[in-house]
Amino acid sequence: MGGEYMMGYGTWNTSIWKYDTLRGTWEFETSLTAPRRHHSACILNDDLYIIGGIGKHRVMLNNVVRYNLMSKDWETCTSLPTALYNTACCVYKNEIFLFGLPVMCFRPDTNIWEEVNDIELPGNAAIASAIADDNLIYLITMDTSDLYCFEPYQKHIVIEHLGKFKACGKDACIINNLIYAFGEEDDHQIVEVYDIDNREFRMLWKSKSEFIVINQGYGCFALPKYH
Repeated sequence: MGGEYMMGYGTWNTSIWKYDTLRGTWEFETSLTAPRRHHSACILNDDLYIIGGIGKHRVMLNNVVRYNLMSKDWETCTSLPTALYNTACCVYKNEIFLFGLPVMCFRPDTNIWEEVNDIELPGNAAIASAIADDNLIYLITMDTSDLYCFEPYQKHIVIEHLGKFKACGKDACIINNLIYAFGEEDDHQIVEVYDIDNREFRMLWKSKSEFIVINQGYGCFALPKYH
């Protein structure tokens, strides 16, 4: 979804593809309204949101667009207060949280971005991944792979440190109360998991392979598998 084939050559990929888990096939869906890379993206209800990033001539973007998966129409949303790229985001209770500096929240019913001043990231750490379940938002830091969690909308928000993953990586997702993290350490590709219920970390897989590079992705999410 978007990006640039070769950095600096102006060869942009504007295509958006979708994967059919039932048929096991890829299909072209639509094209971006304008070229961009290193943007944030998430799905809220039936809308795919494309947030910020870097456009032509390496210009940082603050614009936001959304694509309705049912009507196939694009719509321009309220722009970010400041341009951002490579910023972790997630959907929590029908709102979009964007973990840059400052943390921002988008409310679709009002089409407004608001700064969330009561969420202070530990040491102003850059966030690699943001994942949410029905109760909490989980954050993984960029360089140290520390895992934090907090509950928004509280009078006094407490950010709890749960521990840390062994490997640094940008991709993580949650399935059945397990947070899967994909990273790299000493040229080894690593898959780890954090068990939310038992509050413990485990390494599931480690391999030094030239053919599998899981740390070069720019997104991770769970899909249903049909048998």
